[in-house]
Amino acid sequence: MLREFNPLISEQTVLASMLYYPEALASGLSKLKAEDFYNDFHKDIFRAIEALTRQGSEVTQITVAERLRKQNGKPKHFEIATLVKDHGIFRHIDQPISDIKEAAARRNIYLWHRMVKTKITDQSKPIGQLLDEWVQELATLRPNTTSAFTGSRQLVEDLEAGQFESAARLKWPLPSLNKLTGGIEAGKLYVVGGLKKTGKTKLLIHTMVSLAQQGFKSLFFSLEMGKPTVVRWLLGNAGKLIIPKGEIPEEILKSTNYQTARDLLKQNLILVDTTPGLSVTQILARIRENALGRLDCVFVDYLQRVDIQSNENTRATAIQLAMQVLADGAKSTNVPIVVASQLRNVAEGRVATIADLKESGGIAEAADVILLLNNLDRIKGLRGDKRTREIAIVVEQRDGDSGCVHCKTELEFSRFYEISPRENE
Repeated sequence: MLREFNPLISEQTVLASMLYYPEALASGLSKLKAEDFYNDFHKDIFRAIEALTRQGSEVTQITVAERLRKQNGKPKHFEIATLVKDHGIFRHIDQPISDIKEAAARRNIYLWHRMVKTKITDQSKPIGQLLDEWVQELATLRPNTTSAFTGSRQLVEDLEAGQFESAARLKWPLPSLNKLTGGIEAGKLYVVGGLKKTGKTKLLIHTMVSLAQQGFKSLFFSLEMGKPTVVRWLLGNAGKLIIPKGEIPEEILKSTNYQTARDLLKQNLILVDTTPGLSVTQILARIRENALGRLDCVFVDYLQRVDIQSNENTRATAIQLAMQVLADGAKSTNVPIVVASQLRNVAEGRVATIADLKESGGIAEAADVILLLNNLDRIKGLRGDKRTREIAIVVEQRDGDSGCVHCKTELEFSRFYEISPRENE
C-alpha cells in the first residue's frame, strides 16, 4: 500500500533557500503552495513569504518573523534563524521542490485510499461510483513525478480487483477494540490512560505479546519497571503463568507453557529499554534508530516518567510539547506510538473522561486515539477479587466514533478478555 510521505528536510531546505536567494524565492513561489507543505510551521512561513511578496516588501528572516509575530503573537526570530543556519542553502531548488510536490500528491492519494476503503466497508456508495469519483480526484493531483502516478494507478487497479489491504495490520488483543478503532494504524499516536492499578501497563504487555505472536516487532520503553519485572510479566502473559521474583521453580521451567513463552521472547520481537529518565528527544532518537531496520510499534510506559526538558514555565505546556514531538515522530517514522498516562484521582462512582488525564489539554490535542481504562468494580463500590476486574475501556478518537469496550482482566497474567456489558451483572 502507498504510504503517507513526510519530506521535512526538503521543506526546510526550500524555505531556508527562499529566505536567502532571490532565484530560489521566485522558484518556490511559482511552483509551490502552502498546502503542499506537511509541517504546519512551514506552512505559516510560506504564507508569510507569499503575503510579503504581494505587498512588495522585502523577504528576509526578520520580515518573515515579524509577519508571523503579528499573525499569532509569538516571536519566531529564533526558529527561523535556526532554520536557515542548520540546513543547506541552494540557489536552485528544483529537486527539493519536486520532493515536496510528490509528497503532497502521495498524501492525497493515501487519504483517498483510506476514505474509499472506509466507504466500501460502510457500503455507503456503489463501488463503480466510488471508483469514478476517485479517478476524477486523482486526475486533479498532477503528481510531479511518475512514481506517485504509478502508485495511484496501482491503487485504482487494486480497487477494481477488490483487493484491499487492511489500513492497520496491527491489532489490539480485543476484537471490539479493533472494530471501533480500526486497529493500531501506522503513524498514529495512542494514549492509554488509567488510575494506578487499573492495568495500563498490563494492557501494553498483552498487546506486545499478541503482536509478537503475529510476527510483529515492538520497542518497549519501561521508564518505571526494571527489566527483570518486565520479562516476568512478558513470560507470564505469553505462557499464562505466574512467574515469581527471584529463582524460577523447576516445575515452571519444565512446563510446556514456559517453553512456549521463552521461545517467543527468544525471537527478539519485543525490544525492552529500561533506561531511567529518558527525555522525549532521546526516546525519539532511539525510535528512529530502530526504525532504520524493522520496527512495527512503540510503547512508552509512562508519560509522566518522561524527563521533560523544556524552558516552558508550566509542566502542562512542557507535556504538550513532548506529546507533539511524539506525534510528529510517529508520523515521520510511520510507526505507531502507544503511550501510557496517569489519570487524576477520579471520584468513586464516576467514569473517567479526557479531562481526568494529567496535563489533559496537551495530551488530547496531540493524540489520535485515547483509551481510558475504568475499573467498574471500583465505580460500583464493589470490593471483589483483586486478581480479576471488570474494566470498561472508553475510546475517544480524533477521526472516528467514540465508544466503549467491556472486558475482564486477569492481572496476574497481564491478560484482558472481552465480555458482554451485561455479563455477570
